[in-house]
Amino acid sequence: MSNLSRSANQTSGSESVSGSLMDARSDRGRQILPKTLDGLFLSVGQYLREGQSSKAEKVLIDTIQKYDHGDDDLANLKRLQAFTLETIGRYKESLETLQPYEDEDMRTRLSKETRVRVTTQLAISYNNLGDHPKAVTLLKETLELAKESELNQLLGPIEIALARVYRKLNECAICRDYAEKSLAYFREKGDWLGISEAYREIALSHHQEGSQEAAGIVTVGTFILRIAAKRPGQLL
Repeated sequence: MSNLSRSANQTSGSESVSGSLMDARSDRGRQILPKTLDGLFLSVGQYLREGQSSKAEKVLIDTIQKYDHGDDDLANLKRLQAFTLETIGRYKESLETLQPYEDEDMRTRLSKETRVRVTTQLAISYNNLGDHPKAVTLLKETLELAKESELNQLLGPIEIALARVYRKLNECAICRDYAEKSLAYFREKGDWLGISEAYREIALSHHQEGSQEAAGIVTVGTFILRIAAKRPGQLL
């Protein structure tokens, strides 16, 4: 999912996973290097693309436990852990992973970019468990923070998360409005997975209303998703 990016590099999945875990075992209690952490994020993304969520979760847990982390690094690891749990339907655990960041003091210790990313995933976790009003409140507050902080690269993930919530609330027109806004950001960024997710929400909203437009939109979204799946670094 698009709201889970960290940074792009060319580290291969298998090399960075094995290297990160070896470093974790030998450097217990030490600060993780940014390059190592970036490689780990890409490695986890590769595992998730391959459907190996249990391996992704193990890498994250090992890294969280075996290194000392700064506030931002720990929050981003927890965010990715929550997303990983979401992918296998462990919604309650996903929420519990991020609930400490509901505390305002915890969030103010984070950079604005990390705060936006973490709160977006926290809102998604609430949406997955059916607390849609809580999700909407968090996402709208986060959207304002992102705009005020000129974090334009994060607007798309927030907008698509709002689209998901409003579809669950059966507010299909509002869902499409947010999905179409997110689509503009994803196109500008070249985020193929984001583009496919936006089309998916638009299609599902039409389907809920019984519209015949849904089938064509799903076809376009599926085609884009197949392209995205072949591009490394797109998931995270």
